[in-house]
Amino acid sequence: MRGDKNKVLFIVAEFFQSGASRYMYEINKTINKHAFDLEILCFHPLNHSQAWQDVYYEKNLALGTAIHFWNDVNVLYRPTLIERIRKKIKKTPFPHERKPLHDYLEKFDHIILVGEYLYPAISRFFREKDLEKTYVSIQNSIFQNPKNYLLFDKQKRYRFISSFEDSMIQLELQEFSDYTHYFFPLSITIQEEFVKTDFEKTANPKIGIFTRLSNTKPLSPFFEAFRQLLRTIPSSELHIFGTGDPQQEGMVDEICALGIESAVFFRGHSYTMVETAVNENFSITWMHSYYGIPGGFASFDLCTTKIPQMFWNFTPNFSVPDNVCYPMFDDTTTFVHQTLRLLQHPEVAQKLGLLQFEDVTKHRDIAKNCRILEEILRKNG
Repeated sequence: MRGDKNKVLFIVAEFFQSGASRYMYEINKTINKHAFDLEILCFHPLNHSQAWQDVYYEKNLALGTAIHFWNDVNVLYRPTLIERIRKKIKKTPFPHERKPLHDYLEKFDHIILVGEYLYPAISRFFREKDLEKTYVSIQNSIFQNPKNYLLFDKQKRYRFISSFEDSMIQLELQEFSDYTHYFFPLSITIQEEFVKTDFEKTANPKIGIFTRLSNTKPLSPFFEAFRQLLRTIPSSELHIFGTGDPQQEGMVDEICALGIESAVFFRGHSYTMVETAVNENFSITWMHSYYGIPGGFASFDLCTTKIPQMFWNFTPNFSVPDNVCYPMFDDTTTFVHQTLRLLQHPEVAQKLGLLQFEDVTKHRDIAKNCRILEEILRKNG
């Protein structure tokens, strides 16, 4: 530890609307700045994506956090004239060509890569002592991307941080022979400003989905479930909010092939997701789940509205126990049946929404949970 503070470097891929960006921002807002000094290193330059805006750059900057970019610190060292003379006369070797990067990393007690996908691209430039103080924060699962760890040297020792519990992480990291895993739950800033109060059976129920439109967030099971649900309630609507191009991602063609295009609406990104969900008066929302837990920040945010959620399980090789609070399914018939139950019985929907709200406020509050990460860093400081 340098001085009276732990110096922590978070390395992120970019600042656009994603779980990894949100993860970093929630920590940056909440971590004890008297004990920890944070900086952010971003791998990609600003606005490198044509599809998504870098909304978290300004948000992190507003917190007073120093932000640097990979191309600015990972530059080749140019020997001075004196160093050139010494090499010619005394055969003194030049400093390492990555000296600027190594000098930068030397300042930090801990390095946290926010996203396992960053490790192969960045680690090859690190020295062994840099790797020894590096944590890999897992932001996806192998069920989203089976090649997540393809380029990792499985014989090396790693330190992982994730929201996966022991039984889940054993499956996630089954190819690795030596690692330490630290549990840190996905956590949010709890807000109770927008809450659904109108639970009534309606002839035109609206189902909401909030997600980034990407092949790592597949919607095909939801499209098929909605097609089947329309047989019982043909006036139902499915509203999908999220950044990305549904045409480019093949989603428009998919819903047309299923014949449900007149009842599915791609609404674009919502910057006020919680407020939008309440104002749209969604009856329920459908979400992804992995390893028996809700699949991301959007789900926990929506829990604060008390709008009930149903989950499609994307980990078929993982036995998901019955979950009263977060109902999860990988069978379309059962998923549709339980959705209809909520739509046709408002009192059941209201009870589930309240249960999810209470669970999130109790277990997902970043103001409480950030201490878990602080303790991990202190122990290894």
